[in-house]
Amino acid sequence: MPNHVINRLEFECPEERLKEILSAICYDDSSEAEQTGIGTIDFNKITPMPPSLDIESGSSTDRGINLYLTSVNPSVRYYGKEKMDPVAFTSLVERLNGSRSFLRHNAALTPEEIQNATLYHSEGELLQLGKTAVENLMQYGATTWYDWRTRGDTWNTKWNSYNAYDYNGGNEICFQTAWSAPHPIIEKLSSMYPEVTIKHSWANEDLWQSCGSKTYRGGEMIEYENPYDDMNHLETAASIWDSSLEDYGLVENASRNSYVNIENETYELVSVCGQPGLFSNGKLTEDDIPRGLFVYHLRSGSNGEQICAIENRVSVNHGGSIVTSEPLDLGKTGFLLFDDEHTLNFMGEDITFGQFMEGDFETKEAVDIEQN
Repeated sequence: MPNHVINRLEFECPEERLKEILSAICYDDSSEAEQTGIGTIDFNKITPMPPSLDIESGSSTDRGINLYLTSVNPSVRYYGKEKMDPVAFTSLVERLNGSRSFLRHNAALTPEEIQNATLYHSEGELLQLGKTAVENLMQYGATTWYDWRTRGDTWNTKWNSYNAYDYNGGNEICFQTAWSAPHPIIEKLSSMYPEVTIKHSWANEDLWQSCGSKTYRGGEMIEYENPYDDMNHLETAASIWDSSLEDYGLVENASRNSYVNIENETYELVSVCGQPGLFSNGKLTEDDIPRGLFVYHLRSGSNGEQICAIENRVSVNHGGSIVTSEPLDLGKTGFLLFDDEHTLNFMGEDITFGQFMEGDFETKEAVDIEQN
């Protein structure tokens, strides 16, 4: 499944004009779309995809292209009747091999390879598929629907729009796309209605990925809003999804310069100096923990096995990090040696930051560890 990208379009124009626009760009009742009518948007109403591109994007088409190239290859005498001019053929193969990353077409299949290629398709079907794909490339710059739609000057996304929000009037429609926002579609839509100002806001469901807004008029972008840092980026993305960061398990970090997810990772529950805490093998900083918690560091002995102290900072022999909900009194020295009074015990339970902050855990019998 792809990452879903939410798209919001706000139109600045008279109400009657907006109704005309929305009626002109929506999915018709006769379409195969799950949702139709005003509030939806059919990219084919704006930048229609040529019908011949609607062929399989995958191994069958690739085999068809190889078979077709072999049939027209002037150097292959054992297969095909109508051969291309050598210069034109070389140019065609170079263009095909430059149209897709990580793929090079075999333009001279052996008889055995021809036999293998036609195991699951008839020779005529496969040749026609390959010919169609090659002609598509020459005419439209792409062999199949996928390569054409995902280009930055057509749709910029592999599927048409889906999951449109119910439209109840107003100047906004909302829909989703796969992986990317359909920037060229919105730019083209603006050029179709040059007197209308259109603001396009988008955000990936993975809030860390692309989000922002562009405003168009007359087919030209007149304003671009791009979040300037991590915090602003996440806050903007969540607002475009009409949700809060808490819905995603994100809270402000202790450094107050970004957000951390309090539900994804688990840490070992410990008892440290009489109060509960969380243990991490890695070195945590205030960037990594939620605001309101405190982080300390363990020092291991010279043999790297025994844990001997807890400190504010450890640069050598770091033995892990401890996160607590209340500050520890490490005195003027900034460290405490573990002894009979000051202990570190593992409680045999793994929990998240969220569970720890909610107190959603039970204090169990401690698991012995070696310590000085």
